[in-house]
Amino acid sequence: MEDGLYQWRVHPRPPAGRVEPRVGDDVHVRPKSVKEVGYTGRITAITAKTTATHTNSLTEASVSQQCSKKRKLTEDVRVTIQQHCYHHHMEKDEDCFTCQSTKHDVRPSRLVPVYDLYFESSKKSLVLLTPDTTTYRQLASSHLRPNDYVLEIGCSTGECTALLLRRNLLLHSQHLRKIEQHNNSSTNVVLGNIVGFDTGSKILKQADIRLRTEFQQSAGTLATDDDAYSRLIQLHRVDALADPKGAYALATANDTRPGMVLIDIGGNRQLESVVRMIQWVQTAFKDDRPRLILVKSEALENELSTAIQSSHTDDNNDRSIPFVTEEGTITNGQNWFNSLSASPSFAEDDEGNKILTKQQLLSRYSHPKKVPLVLSPKGEPICRYHNYHPDGCTKFNKSKSTSTSSQDDGLQCHYDHEHCHWCQAAGHIAVNCPNLK
Repeated sequence: MEDGLYQWRVHPRPPAGRVEPRVGDDVHVRPKSVKEVGYTGRITAITAKTTATHTNSLTEASVSQQCSKKRKLTEDVRVTIQQHCYHHHMEKDEDCFTCQSTKHDVRPSRLVPVYDLYFESSKKSLVLLTPDTTTYRQLASSHLRPNDYVLEIGCSTGECTALLLRRNLLLHSQHLRKIEQHNNSSTNVVLGNIVGFDTGSKILKQADIRLRTEFQQSAGTLATDDDAYSRLIQLHRVDALADPKGAYALATANDTRPGMVLIDIGGNRQLESVVRMIQWVQTAFKDDRPRLILVKSEALENELSTAIQSSHTDDNNDRSIPFVTEEGTITNGQNWFNSLSASPSFAEDDEGNKILTKQQLLSRYSHPKKVPLVLSPKGEPICRYHNYHPDGCTKFNKSKSTSTSSQDDGLQCHYDHEHCHWCQAAGHIAVNCPNLK
């Protein structure tokens, strides 16, 4: 993939630290309650907030207020934000109620960066990398736009999906209210939708229950029948790496392409699969690229940190070596990713199986708890101790050695012991996998 088509960024920039607001930054202001939608805009001013210094003794009253005072004292600035209008983002409209909206006296702690507004005129797509789940969900929600089509790969039980659904419905209701206030009934309002992929049937059922509950609670005046829900949410059991054509067909079933793609498979996939999934997204939608690919992967962020450290020791002009700016932009990001995906550790045979030696596998996973969770074809988590520990799974071994199974549920291992953790095939364990060299 060409380097000029994608801009890479990491958030927060390693080592993690607080990002100070600056005039000109695009941000999303987090709502104060689940019933509020929040808003997105650009910082136009930063004002110092004068706070008096008190030397109260540690009386019972002062102790009870210590936490709240500490929070107020640490936030000694406020920001002013010009709200962003997605309908007139190129030129502000004096008659538009959103274009003229300004928010004052906003605390910096409520701000979440928004990075994809900058790329609207450059026609580049943004790949945004973050290592932790909380930040991932905040970024996903803050980057959601009205009428957005979101493809979520690795939706799991729907925690992040529910946040997106709630915000989508709130954005829709907010827009309808503003249209009604300005008597502009001719405006056509279209709801966005979310397509979720995962490989486990059980967790998709849990996701569907969670999302239907969220839909009933957040839909407001919208119809809450099955047809309305199915227009907003489509969940599919599919692995885009195992069935790329089928996954693409499901992702484009409505003759639309996603504006935002979310990838969160770090919990049950190795680094190789995360890299290959990003490759699939970039390849499948190369003719109509999403504006944002948001990736949650601690492993990929660690790989980036390792590559950055090597740039301080290698004296060369290799464009595949990344450099992270103070703002978090990854210079040579796509070139680094291309070289990473072409490295020997990502090598495959003619049938798409990963080529790795047994020693490389064991050195990578020195302890079963360091191994990512992987689901079997049945949708059950595969036992890592059974696959990687020298003594295997003690609970499973004891249950096999006894003539009668123990009635104590705490002595039973409820994980899958039939399938290989490495290739997900039945009949062997990972350290004896025939796909290893």
